Amino acid sequence: MSQTVAVENGDNGKGYGWMFRHKSVCYVILPEHVAGRHPRITLTSSAPALTGTGTVSKPFWEGIDLAIATVRGAIEERCSGTLSDLALTPVERASRTAQLERLTSAGEVMRDPITIDHFTYRTFTARRRQDGKAIRQGTSGAFAFVGNKPVGMAIKSPEDTTGLFIRSDEIHLNVNRYVNEIRAPRAVAADTVPSMPGALPLVLRRTSAPPINPQYAPENLLGAGPYVFDLSGRVTIEFDIPGEGVSVISRVLITAPSGGDYSLPHEIFVEVSPFPGGGRYFALGRFQMGFDGVLDTGRVASRNARRLRLTVLNAWSDGPVAIEEVRAF
Repeated sequence: MSQTVAVENGDNGKGYGWMFRHKSVCYVILPEHVAGRHPRITLTSSAPALTGTGTVSKPFWEGIDLAIATVRGAIEERCSGTLSDLALTPVERASRTAQLERLTSAGEVMRDPITIDHFTYRTFTARRRQDGKAIRQGTSGAFAFVGNKPVGMAIKSPEDTTGLFIRSDEIHLNVNRYVNEIRAPRAVAADTVPSMPGALPLVLRRTSAPPINPQYAPENLLGAGPYVFDLSGRVTIEFDIPGEGVSVISRVLITAPSGGDYSLPHEIFVEVSPFPGGGRYFALGRFQMGFDGVLDTGRVASRNARRLRLTVLNAWSDGPVAIEEVRAF
């Protein structure tokens, strides 16, 4: 299944990107200039077309035409690439032929043969193999493939017959560091929080970290306002699920206040217990919050539950951490 997506930015500029999933979050890699000036981009998959929204971050070193966006919406169903796909082998690095993958207006995948002319440490140039014509404008963000392996992303189509590409292993180096290190920017305001009726009732039982101020108490998790705390070691948050019988949990949604002054949780371990007094817990999994302030586990294997426990393992940046709402389904 193609991971190439069509991108449209807030100024009606167009290009492409490539999706991958990392620790339960779907991301898209694209050139910074395709992302544009605004924090939101629209994404469209190959046919049958699904759409989604990307929340853009530009955390990389000055001079690299690279951005990353957290993906939300129906298009997440197609997100099956992995970051390791960008880590090239010597065979792929040595190839001097590839195929440039793009999408037609109808969402059909098309691949044009290209010849790789010149490799540098971070980039390579390439031209269309059959006719030698220029790799046209609007190709930015499209990836060149050797077989099914993405080897580089188009970032520039000069006036002559060559296109300039960032090597996939250079992208992998920068993106891998970003998504695995706890040093991301504050959240961009999120407007893509899933609207899902039917949440289970939750009653806060306890937390292991006091709020930084009484107005940011953990009770806010079930009401208005955020719970804000200092993250020194791991912080646990436990909820009871009231009711006469045992409930079933198959999805958890956690949001953090976006556009504020607080850090976002990075990784959260989610567990449930079927026992009234807690005791033994069973893992739903370890999940990562996107830098848009949304952690959605998606549908996971259903578990009987009388208690829900969250363990905040780390945060995207330094300073007090905020969580706004927890919902279970």
